Amino acid sequence: MPGRIWTSRLVWILLLPGLFGCQKAPPTQPRPPSAGDTPASLIGEHLTSIVSDPHQPEILYAGSSSDYTAGKAGSLFKSTDGGATWDTLLQSVTVRDIDLQPTDSHTVYLTCGINALTVPGILKSVDGGQTWTAITQGMRLSWEEGPVVLAMDPTQPETLFAGTVGPFGGTIYKSTNGGDQWMRIDPDSGWTMRTTLAGDSGAVDPLEGGVTTIALDPRDSDILYAGTADLGEVCKTLDGGRIWEMTGLSGSNGKGIITDLAVLPDTAATLLAGTWSDGIFVSHDRGVIWAAANDGLPRPVHITEIHVTADGIFLVAAGRVWRSPMESYQWTDLTGDTIPSSVSTMVILETQQRILAGTDGEGLYEFTY
Repeated sequence: MPGRIWTSRLVWILLLPGLFGCQKAPPTQPRPPSAGDTPASLIGEHLTSIVSDPHQPEILYAGSSSDYTAGKAGSLFKSTDGGATWDTLLQSVTVRDIDLQPTDSHTVYLTCGINALTVPGILKSVDGGQTWTAITQGMRLSWEEGPVVLAMDPTQPETLFAGTVGPFGGTIYKSTNGGDQWMRIDPDSGWTMRTTLAGDSGAVDPLEGGVTTIALDPRDSDILYAGTADLGEVCKTLDGGRIWEMTGLSGSNGKGIITDLAVLPDTAATLLAGTWSDGIFVSHDRGVIWAAANDGLPRPVHITEIHVTADGIFLVAAGRVWRSPMESYQWTDLTGDTIPSSVSTMVILETQQRILAGTDGEGLYEFTY
């Protein structure tokens, strides 16, 4: 894609800790820990994703990114005792996303992003992380483009969507067989981009700016939203990716980088979008009209994650954990004074009203809400 404007993409890549660096040596393939390795400590790890087994919440997976400047590659960890102790499952990976299949939590997907120290791609395990297989057939991957997000159809978990990014763009992919084969579903692959809501021609494919986040409508998984890394736009499809259209968060209303998306399960027309520095936005009509929803948050504010639960909406933002009652968007800082302001990811254990917050190098912290 020579000649495309990619300034915001380059900023996005350079600012994520350790994501990108000059490639001086071949990257290292993912590998299991060496014999005799001691149990893992999460101190010193830039944690980027934590998930819990929905059937056995004491089983947790946590992943970290790579830091090229420090020469430290990321890892994947697993705990079977609620986070008290951790074992290393994989080393030499740059973890961006971890997903468990809802009907069979032994099936784990690991999304690995670009870094000069590691190989990008998606790995799959069907035995709880003991063995792994690369599932990238049909994807365009290199040290300049790799996946950062994976989304799963909760009703048909073999149907997956993945977004890729890089300094020269990325795209969105779909698999209907658990990742064995992927196909591009951006408009330039033969699909259709409708005219945008703003009335312009839609000739430029915003998905090729790189797809940073994906959200499915929990009531109708053919309705899919994708956030981009180029101008910070949100695109929408109503038919599983065959036809795409722009939402009202696009064009001159774009927000730089969309960092996360979430659909409220009880009011599926309500969509939340997190941004790189402009906070969080809400739409109550599937993306036609958007409004800022930042009451109580510092400004400017970087939204890292959005979690929607029966107990309200939770954010990782500005290195802290925030909570709002459903649809009031009045944010309260839950982090307290004993937890460092470097929270980078979290998992919410709803049945225990407990949060495990991962940080940028300072370990894992637990608190209740």
